Amino acid sequence: MALTTMRATLHTITKTKLEELAKQRAIFDEECTALLSAASAEKDPLQRLRLLSHGAKACLRVKAVPMATTSSSQKGHSSPHEQLETDFRNLDRFLEQAHHDPSMSSSWAGILGTWEKTIRQYLSVQSSRYAYADLYGQMVTEWLSSENTGMPSRKRKADDSFEELPGNERLESRASWEKVVFESANIDVDALEAYLHKLFIADKKDVAKSIDLIRTKVAEFELRLARSEPFDIATLRWVIEGLGPSDLLSDSQREALKDFLSNDMILYEIGDVLNMRMATLDRWSWGEHVLVEQRRQLNGTYTMHLHEDLLQAMFLHYIGTKWSVFFKETLLAFRRASWKSNESTIPKATQQRREYYLGYRGLYKSQNLEQQQAQRNRQSYFAYQLMDHESQRFEVTEGEEEVDVAKLVLQTAPKYARTKQTARRSVSNAMPEGTGSGDRESRKTVPPKKPMETKQGILHLLATEAIINTRLHGDFTCLHTAYESWSPLLPHETVLSVLGFLGVSKAGITFFKEFLQAPLKFMDDTGSPRLRCRGIPGSHALSDVFTELILFCLDFSINQATDGGLVYRVYDDIWFWSPDYSKCTKAWASIQEFTKVIGAELSAAKTGSARLTKDHHMEGIADELPVGDIRWGFLRLSPSSGRFVIDEAAVKTHVEELRKQLQSKSGSVIGWIQAWNSFAATFFSANFGTTTNCFGQEHVNAVLTVHRNIQQEVFEGGNVVQFIKEQIRARFGVVDVPDGFLFFPPELGGLDLASPFVRLTQITESVVKDPYSLMDEFFDKLREKYDAAKNRFDSGEIEAERKTKYKPTDSGDAFMSFEEFSLYAEVYTFGGLNLATVYTQLLQKPTIQGVELSVTIQKALDQLTGQENLRGITADVSAMDAYWKWVVHLYGPEMLDRFGGLNIVDRGLLPIGMVGMFRQKRVKWQG
Repeated sequence: MALTTMRATLHTITKTKLEELAKQRAIFDEECTALLSAASAEKDPLQRLRLLSHGAKACLRVKAVPMATTSSSQKGHSSPHEQLETDFRNLDRFLEQAHHDPSMSSSWAGILGTWEKTIRQYLSVQSSRYAYADLYGQMVTEWLSSENTGMPSRKRKADDSFEELPGNERLESRASWEKVVFESANIDVDALEAYLHKLFIADKKDVAKSIDLIRTKVAEFELRLARSEPFDIATLRWVIEGLGPSDLLSDSQREALKDFLSNDMILYEIGDVLNMRMATLDRWSWGEHVLVEQRRQLNGTYTMHLHEDLLQAMFLHYIGTKWSVFFKETLLAFRRASWKSNESTIPKATQQRREYYLGYRGLYKSQNLEQQQAQRNRQSYFAYQLMDHESQRFEVTEGEEEVDVAKLVLQTAPKYARTKQTARRSVSNAMPEGTGSGDRESRKTVPPKKPMETKQGILHLLATEAIINTRLHGDFTCLHTAYESWSPLLPHETVLSVLGFLGVSKAGITFFKEFLQAPLKFMDDTGSPRLRCRGIPGSHALSDVFTELILFCLDFSINQATDGGLVYRVYDDIWFWSPDYSKCTKAWASIQEFTKVIGAELSAAKTGSARLTKDHHMEGIADELPVGDIRWGFLRLSPSSGRFVIDEAAVKTHVEELRKQLQSKSGSVIGWIQAWNSFAATFFSANFGTTTNCFGQEHVNAVLTVHRNIQQEVFEGGNVVQFIKEQIRARFGVVDVPDGFLFFPPELGGLDLASPFVRLTQITESVVKDPYSLMDEFFDKLREKYDAAKNRFDSGEIEAERKTKYKPTDSGDAFMSFEEFSLYAEVYTFGGLNLATVYTQLLQKPTIQGVELSVTIQKALDQLTGQENLRGITADVSAMDAYWKWVVHLYGPEMLDRFGGLNIVDRGLLPIGMVGMFRQKRVKWQG
């Protein structure tokens, strides 16, 4: 169903339900007013209670259930009206007793008052529910209407829709992008091929064999890929599920894909068409043209998105995914065979001395720090964009965009419009490393990829290793760089040369060349399409394959130059660090050489280095390393503390942008909240970095302070809750709005306002206060191990544990020094003490200190049992996220008092489910 059709349908449903709601509310108000008026005139308490009971049942449409019909089989299946029905049923029986039992008269006055208060409360609750159903409906209507009217910089088109008028920055960005992508890069292909030969073949017999094996596997894979009819219903389902959340598609195209999934006949027909295309793969083309759309991202950059038709998108996604899974397995096999190990080479003399002084147990090094580092690097950062399984998905939450450091640092518009890469958002799950397609049941074990979380993980690793190495070696050097507009600037010759080197056939090269050289035409352009000569299309699985194959060569180059150094890379974002300064200089030299030969350009704003010492101060950087800050998002490595700190000046520039974007969404409260959630809650939080023990409590406190400052700046000393309540009062005349109405999920009739403070508050007590204290504790324990080892040596106990006749020539009767004992702490285990344990502790996320739900809240949650499509607050407490447990416990009591349950609005009164689905559409940012 097209997006416009869905919007119109939602308009119609909302309007119809609001009309019915108005009728029901008018009837209720009339009956309730008459009832309360009659009750006020009745002086006899017992008669007044009978009057209220009978009238309230009519107003509330209570169908009293006789006690006999309540069987034990019904127990445990509560409903929102169960308590109401039970109370009225019990009251009827008590009134019956009072009619016959004279002994009740002595204590009946107090009981009558209690029951009358209960009935009046039920009437008040129903009145509130009607009022907030009406309010919610008005807000939905306002929101839908504001999507097409009242927005700045827009004009009405002939079809009565609207288009945004481009600003200067948008126009400049587009002009810069067009200038480069339609001109060939003209790189030296011979030099590139010579570089690849030198890197993988020349004087490297074993590596050359691994390359030959890759080429053989590529040839075999191409034959398998060309099988006659690969597209069946099962294949089309995983293709659609993987493609559906992509930024490649428009909202209306995503809706169409959902319709495809529910109709096997359509899938059969689609499969027939795509199988025909696969059979003629050598003659595939884009067609006459591919439309291009320019979008503004939340971080202020402009990105280009191709809009091919759905069948083309499905076809290319299938091919891209197959190549991605194949190369992930193939490159992992190459790494196992040809990568240099990061493990230290320990001289034989050192090992002999350790055995002499410590016995054979002094050589124990299982599960050491270096092994953990290699394992984490391989599993989480090697060829990250390549998929472990065809069913694997990329998860990106609305607002999870990295701050544009180039724009932030240089205070200029981006030189080129970027092409957004990762947007295949969905949930999936992990296959063991090195596996390929596998059977369909194994898909359930493939974890989703979370790019933002993975990038933040690099910061955690860097901070952790800085703590360990400055204490262990007194020196630690790191460097960071990324490419300038990788997607728009990447030369086609580079892509095709690397593919050819790895064994892709001429037919395959022809197909990939056709894919790269798309005939592009902007959606608002009336001219002829132009052939793309440079760059790769964004949001395509094939583009990820090209990127990873090219940068795999860089990874290998650095690994060889640094004798096993570990590169941490997500897409074109490259990090390297080591306690050995010379390794960092070699890594940087490798990056520079590689960049030149592939015809790319590094981003000056994203390039920097730092050298930390034991006293947390930065040492001078020689000419061999790039000058510039180490920064990511809103974080910057502080030269005084050696820790990542929040760059408050950078935050302020985005606060101004937040204010502007919120103003553009002022046409509706719901649209405003969506923008706030994405920008203020998600975007800022993501770029502050998630808290782990290596950041310490100082980081949590700093983030909490900045979030508070953001609200005070945006609302001039106020806060977001006050602002929204004032907007509701001014627009709809509703006052005394409960906080829970703002924070509850839409499925319960709330506005889903996100709070960045909840999750931070939940970890303040469990995060490590000073991460360096973990290294202090390690050295204290290591000193204890040293003293114990010395006692064993001095007592002669160690002689029985030696397996060598070696004896030191220098003072063999005196025990080794503590410095020698602690040498190679990354490798050896000291009687159960392992530096890898500290590494793991520093990388741990603090335990969430949640809340224990009260009996009252638990009972209210039980009443949600059986209610479908709930999100966030549900009846299943064990599955509820700690955030929602906090929200329901904090705001639940007020909601129960106001609405008689956790449902603010009866689901039948408004299209809450449909609204919730529609609210998942991406926010369109103004600029």
